[in-house]
Amino acid sequence: MRARGLLLTLLVAAPAFAIGKLESENVSLEAVGSARLLGSWFHHRLLDPPLPTQPDDGAGAAVFRLLLDGHLWEFDYDANLFLELSRGPLGVGNSAFATAGSFVTPYRTRFLQWTYWNEGFVRGQLGVDRLAVSRKLGPATVTLGRFPINHSVTALFSPNDFFAPFSATSVNRVFKPGVDALRVKFALSRVTGLELVGVLGSDTSGRPTWARSAVMARLDTVLAGFQLAATGGKLSERYVVGATAQGDVKGLTLRTEGHLGFPDRDGDGVVDGPVHGRLAARVEYTFTWQSLSLGAEYAYFSDGAPLASGYLERATRFFPDDLLYLSRHYAGLNAGIELFPLLHASVVGLLNAQDGSGIAVVSLAYNAADEVDFALGSFVGWGRRPGVDDAGQLLLRSEFGATPLAVFLEARLTL
Repeated sequence: MRARGLLLTLLVAAPAFAIGKLESENVSLEAVGSARLLGSWFHHRLLDPPLPTQPDDGAGAAVFRLLLDGHLWEFDYDANLFLELSRGPLGVGNSAFATAGSFVTPYRTRFLQWTYWNEGFVRGQLGVDRLAVSRKLGPATVTLGRFPINHSVTALFSPNDFFAPFSATSVNRVFKPGVDALRVKFALSRVTGLELVGVLGSDTSGRPTWARSAVMARLDTVLAGFQLAATGGKLSERYVVGATAQGDVKGLTLRTEGHLGFPDRDGDGVVDGPVHGRLAARVEYTFTWQSLSLGAEYAYFSDGAPLASGYLERATRFFPDDLLYLSRHYAGLNAGIELFPLLHASVVGLLNAQDGSGIAVVSLAYNAADEVDFALGSFVGWGRRPGVDDAGQLLLRSEFGATPLAVFLEARLTL
């Protein structure tokens, strides 16, 4: 009953708030309020053979943000401060229901986030999601602080999204989490640019460490109508070299990205594991009728397990800010359509092409007013369910077979 009460409370949408705006010759400030209210219900599947499992449960979260941006003389600034109250299980890291407070990455120091309530299943947090200043210096733009970084061009599997990546089934991608970094962008020509990034990493105790820090370079240009980029450098516990490409051919959008990874778990500069390759390719098309969009994507992870019996061992080899895929071959489909001027429907489906399991998300988004949106949807998974062997050890027979049935309702408000 307590869970249901909290769930209903979080679904009552309070209005967002505009705080104010200031403009002068040397200083400007715009302050905006934002709210995300989420409620969900989970029905867990039984093990096979039928054994007791987790009971049905509900989850909810209320996330309030203060958004500040403007300029101070020659500097531009951007801040995103959050306060949230949640009741699990929302998951952590790049899970589908991850919130500002539950996102876990080595590239965000723990000392800019505080827990003010932690009792039972209820947790309250406040912190800094983004806080950065930037300045243009000739052909270069320098940004320092906490801000989002994304080197990916695909929409679902995104192997080149190295810094706090979203889950392919994430229900809310409005605010990509920021990471603690210094970035310098150079405009080498009208169509060519160079980006240098240094990102501070921390260990599990919060202490800065080189092993979990990152130093990356990215060179991009436009050639024959395609945007091409090459990237490489050091990430948390690995080195990578990769590339991306995207462009349109007669209305058909083509996107691809990938990289080779060289593990260095202790950060001593010596490769201490097998080299792995990750690749994703995407094709999409948007029709004029009802703004219908269709997309298909394929992904390959060479360091994935070839059989379901190896999934548990694979789970022990993830990097600190990794995409949580256990297998090697995946396919994804997504579609969106405008049913009415203010009502949009979408579906996302992921398939493990090796064991046949998958997960699908169907949702409706309704624009109730300016900057007021509601989303209603459900998750469903399929595949062989997990079980236990004679010794009582867990057996995974498919990647998505244990996915619970979930229904969610979300309100998003910004003014």
